[in-house]
Amino acid sequence: MDILNGYAALERGISSKVIRSAKDQLEQRQRSEYILQRLKEADRVLEILRPISPVPRTLDQATIEKWMKLIAEIRVSVGQRDMLDIRTTDPRDYFAVRFPEHIHRYGPLFFGSQEFMDGRRVFIPEAINDLAFAAILGGDHHLGQQVVWYAQEQTFYYRDFRVGAFCPTTDAKMVLLASNWLIGCSEGCHPISAKSVLKLRTPKLMDGVITTAKAILMADAQFFSGKDGRRRYVDGHFIEANDEPSYQQFVNRAIVREPEAKLTVVVAFHRYYQFCKNNAMTPLTRSEFKNLVAEVIREQYGLGIRHDVPDERGKQGHGWMGLRLDGASTFGMN
Repeated sequence: MDILNGYAALERGISSKVIRSAKDQLEQRQRSEYILQRLKEADRVLEILRPISPVPRTLDQATIEKWMKLIAEIRVSVGQRDMLDIRTTDPRDYFAVRFPEHIHRYGPLFFGSQEFMDGRRVFIPEAINDLAFAAILGGDHHLGQQVVWYAQEQTFYYRDFRVGAFCPTTDAKMVLLASNWLIGCSEGCHPISAKSVLKLRTPKLMDGVITTAKAILMADAQFFSGKDGRRRYVDGHFIEANDEPSYQQFVNRAIVREPEAKLTVVVAFHRYYQFCKNNAMTPLTRSEFKNLVAEVIREQYGLGIRHDVPDERGKQGHGWMGLRLDGASTFGMN
């Protein structure tokens, strides 16, 4: 725009105020385009992790404001990642410019060798650094992304700015995300490098990365509880951070003290599973339930788990003496 050429504009009689206003408008337009570009990138990753929705997910003004609010909350400037626009042919650089903190901590994403081709050296990936790749699956915080593994429920959760909460996803979705990153990396590489990158998308390797991700991205027990806990959105219901975990609620609502009573782990787990389904909660596995509930019962009732509690057929197993289920309390929140 000629008006942005200060000297030429002044010579044409255009005031400095008009020139400054035009420059401000251009900068604002460029910033808006940059924000929209980054928002689309953030949303593209989330679309892989989200379930399919019958409602179109449009990038309207309300959606943009939600994302900007999240970015502000985690104190990140969307202008910090200009390196993303750099085109690279080395597959290692593709991830290094997008996830510099992860690569600095865990090393380059690929291990391999270099060959001299077309008058230049070309890097040929031969193996993946599963530590770095697992960390990358945790998301780019500059784009408001975060994925965690919640061991208490054996579930991955991702932060979705559209709903303002963490939502559950599956191992299979995480494999798709990993595979998608490798496809994106291959698109700008030398053909020989690209072919090697795509060959690394094997089920065995992807499963190994996901297993490693469960260790690196593991959230602690307080991640979704307490005053600093995160909000969740599961099966159409919000679970606030101050809500007690499912096993704690089950003990509080469904188990009562009775001196002559007995309660086996098997019976308690079956009732707990129904309790979770009726209250839109994700149930634990039986082994997780046993360990966590045993800890809560020990704290609340001073009773340890025993190995000689008879079931209805008289067969001895794990459980508690002096406790029973309060059936009326296990099928609903009220």
